[in-house]
Amino acid sequence: MLRVDKKIVGSMILALSLAQVQAKEVAVYAKEVHQEHGNIVSNDGVVVEYEGSIFKAQSAKYSKNNNTLLLQGNVTVIEQSGKRIRAKELTVNLDTNHAVFKDFFTMNRDHVWISSKDGEKKDDVIVAQNALFSSCGVDNPDWMLGFDKAIYDLKNKEIRFYNAKVYVKKVPVFYFPYFYLSLEHERKTGFLSPKFSISGKSGYVYKQPFFWNINQSQDLEIDPVIMSKRGYGASMTYRFYHEKDAFGTIRIGYY
Repeated sequence: MLRVDKKIVGSMILALSLAQVQAKEVAVYAKEVHQEHGNIVSNDGVVVEYEGSIFKAQSAKYSKNNNTLLLQGNVTVIEQSGKRIRAKELTVNLDTNHAVFKDFFTMNRDHVWISSKDGEKKDDVIVAQNALFSSCGVDNPDWMLGFDKAIYDLKNKEIRFYNAKVYVKKVPVFYFPYFYLSLEHERKTGFLSPKFSISGKSGYVYKQPFFWNINQSQDLEIDPVIMSKRGYGASMTYRFYHEKDAFGTIRIGYY
């Protein structure tokens, strides 16, 4: 358990509050605090409370000149929603709430995760560079997307990928210059999560469903598929519901 020196905590909160009159209060809990070149530094474990979020790290440095907080070493961010972000390093501008991450990882409640060497977060948007994305297990995922850049909109539950490669068991099988994925459970036009499988007859199988929400009473799902041993194929599923006795499903496909 982290032991807190109340005098150190009080002096650090006071220093931060005086340095940013218009910003909201930042509470910093640490065992040891000292000054280096006008900066407030802690190198023996630190916990920060800021705007409803909790930050934990091995070390912290507060810069008075640009009103930024630098956290390093096993950084964990716990937001009010319960979302967690882990990183090697995090820099937060306390005036703008703009956060910059190094080697970060985050996962939502649906076990969709993003791992990135470089990233930043402002408001409800995370931008990741040179990263991986998947909804499978982290250690040995059946599939994943590698991409140069991704924009993860937490509020609208959607991700936009740029220069994305599809990997099946770490083997690249397909390339998208642009890829959009909706994480919303409500009916919404867009790409659904890709599906991957391996069979002796078809080889590596990659299916990329696309859902078209035509209106409240009908929709169409298009499922193009690539099979390493059999080539290409596709199927379509049309669903409609107009009245209690007027509904149905029509499926066609070619493989």
